[in-house]
Amino acid sequence: MAKWEYMVWQVCRGTVLAVDDRVVGHIVAGFMGIQSEGPAFRELLSQAGDQGWEVVGMSPYHTEPDIPDIQIIVLLKRLKPS
Repeated sequence: MAKWEYMVWQVCRGTVLAVDDRVVGHIVAGFMGIQSEGPAFRELLSQAGDQGWEVVGMSPYHTEPDIPDIQIIVLLKRLKPS
């Protein structure tokens, strides 16, 4: 029977903010508006795909009341190495 491993990303404005529980980016609210800083979603997604990960689910997620953007939770899985 196949065994799987899973990874969860938190994404906002095309930027990955967290991978599992590790913070890799952040949102900055300043006089120039709201900006996100961190790894680009498309780039990280391509790298994950090269490592055998695939997206199996996505869901909107809203955490910050003063930041109007909806964040996305992305669930990825791949076969667990033997």
